[in-house]
Amino acid sequence: MYMRKFVLLMVCITMAGLSIANNVQLSNVSIVNTGSFIRVKFDVSWENSWRVNTGQNNYDGVWVFFKYREKNSTEWKHLFLTGQNNVEPAGGSIFQLDPSYVAPLKGSPFNACQGAIIYRAGNGIGNVSFTNIALGVLSNLSYDIEVRGFAIEMVYIPSALDQTIYLGDGDGTNESRNAFHKTDNTSYGYTFTHLNDVTQYPFISIDSVASNINNQDDEYIKDGNDGKFLKLADSGWITLNGTSVFNTNKSWPTSQDAWCMKYELSSAAYCDFLNTLSLKQQNNRTYYAVAPPTSPAGTRALTNEVNTKNAVVIKTPSVNGDPAVYGCDGNGNGIADEADDGQCIAVSHLILHDINAYMDWAGLSLMTEVLYERICRGFTSAGPSQSVYGEFAWGNNQVANGLFTISNYNTAEEKIANQTLSATFGYANYGGATDTATRTSPKTPYALGMPMRNGIFAALPGGSNRITSGASFYGVMELSGNLQEFCVALGNDEGRSFRGWHGDGVISEYGNATTNYWPYSVGTVLRGGSYYNSEQSLRVSDRGQGRYSPSANQRFGAVGGRGVLYRY
Repeated sequence: MYMRKFVLLMVCITMAGLSIANNVQLSNVSIVNTGSFIRVKFDVSWENSWRVNTGQNNYDGVWVFFKYREKNSTEWKHLFLTGQNNVEPAGGSIFQLDPSYVAPLKGSPFNACQGAIIYRAGNGIGNVSFTNIALGVLSNLSYDIEVRGFAIEMVYIPSALDQTIYLGDGDGTNESRNAFHKTDNTSYGYTFTHLNDVTQYPFISIDSVASNINNQDDEYIKDGNDGKFLKLADSGWITLNGTSVFNTNKSWPTSQDAWCMKYELSSAAYCDFLNTLSLKQQNNRTYYAVAPPTSPAGTRALTNEVNTKNAVVIKTPSVNGDPAVYGCDGNGNGIADEADDGQCIAVSHLILHDINAYMDWAGLSLMTEVLYERICRGFTSAGPSQSVYGEFAWGNNQVANGLFTISNYNTAEEKIANQTLSATFGYANYGGATDTATRTSPKTPYALGMPMRNGIFAALPGGSNRITSGASFYGVMELSGNLQEFCVALGNDEGRSFRGWHGDGVISEYGNATTNYWPYSVGTVLRGGSYYNSEQSLRVSDRGQGRYSPSANQRFGAVGGRGVLYRY
C-alpha cells in the first residue's frame, strides 16, 4: 500500500470570469494503489466557470499539479503523471500534454506529464464541482509520503492557425510606442501557417514582423531608416534583404492553441511556491539582501519598501538550516494569513528569475508578446478583430480616469465601491505615478498606487461586462493595468531562441529555472502597464516599457507575471 496521509492545499488564486472571486478549491487529495497502477485522486471546484461555442468560442479550466515529500524529509518533489489510467469526472474532461513532446526537459522522467487541466465537457455557465478525479502517477513512490495539490485557473485560447491576427495598432497616422507594424503607423494582419517541417517543429511560426526603432532595443535588425523587419525563412530568422539573424530556431510559438493563467500570480500562490523550496532555494527567490529567510517573523520577503501592498512575509523564520515558512500579512499586524492579509492580491516586486522559477516549478511556460496581443484581440467566425489605435485589452481605447474608492482592503472581497457600469469606458488600475490620475483613494499609505485583488473590476456595483471588467477578448483579466508582465520578446536573439517548452516541475538547487531556450537576461519585454504607469503603457500594442534586468537588486513594485501552457 502507498501513502497513508495527505495534505490539502487550497490555492487562493481568486480567478474570476466576471465575478468577485472564483474560490478555487482542491480537496480530498489521496494516492490510490490499484495493484496494477497508481493514481492521485482528488476533487476540484470553482465558481463562475464557462464553456461557450459562440463569440469567443472558448472555456476556462484549472491546471492541477502535485508535490510530495517522503517521511522525515523537508524536500518537496514533483509528482510526475503518466497521462494514462485517468478517471474523468462526470461532466468534466482532462487535458494533458503529449508527454513525448516533454521528453527534452532536464528534470522529468521520460514521457512524464507535469500536471493536467480539468475543464467542462460541454457548454455551460456557472459554478462547477468535479469529484473523484484520478490521474495516473509514475510508480516510483516511497511508502509513506505527504502530498500537496495546487490549482491555477486557466483560460483556453483557440488556435489561430490559418486565421488572420492583427499585430500593432497603427491607423495610418498614429500608433503606440514601438508597436509591431507593416510600415510606420500601419498595423498588419498576419495569417499564421505551419512550417513545412511541422513534424519536426510542432509549433507555428510567424512569417514576418516589424517594429519601430527603439533606442532601448537596438538588437533589432534595422531595415531602412524607419523600422526593423524580420522574416522567418527555411534558414531561420532573416531581415527582408536576406541578412541572417538567427539560424537555429524555427519553432517560436505564435498561433497554436494555448491555455493562459486567467489572472496574474497571486501573493498566496507565491507563498505556496516558497513553502516547497529548500533554504538555499528560498534565498534566491526572495529579497535575500534585506530579508534572508532567517529574518524575524513578519519581515517582508520581497521588498523593504514601507508604502507597498506586497503582502508576502516570513511567517516562521529558518532555524538550523530548515527552510522558512512564508505567509501573507497585508494588514501589517504581525499575524499572518488572516482573511484581510492580501492573499488574493497580485504579487509584485518579482524579477524575471522569480517568474521563470515559478513557471518551471509549476510545469507552465512563458507568454510571448505575439500571444499577448492575440489573447487581447481574439477572432470570431465572423472574422478577425482588427486593431484600434490606442486600444486596451477590453477592445477599445476608452479608459475611466476617476479616483477609486476601495472597500474590504486586502480581502477576497476587495472591491471598487464608487464606480458603476459604463457603455464605453473600461476600468483598470493605473496612473499612480501622476498627481492628476492617482487611481486609489485614499492615497495614503499607498501614495503612488498599489496592486489590487485579481479580478476586482469584475465586481463593480450594478454588475459588469467585458469593457468595465477590463477583460480581454477571451476572458483573461488584468492584461491592461495592475502589474506589468514579462513576455518573451521577438526583438533579440535570446527572445527568438524561445521554443515554448514547458517547465518540468524541477528547479535547480539554487532555486532557478533550468528549462532550455527560455530567456534569462534580456529576452523579455514588459507588457500591459501597471498601477504606476500612465495609460499609454496599458495599450495592447505598447512596446515602450523596455526590457527588464533580472538583477536581484532591481525589484520593482510594478512588476508581476503570469504563465501559459502551449498546446501541441
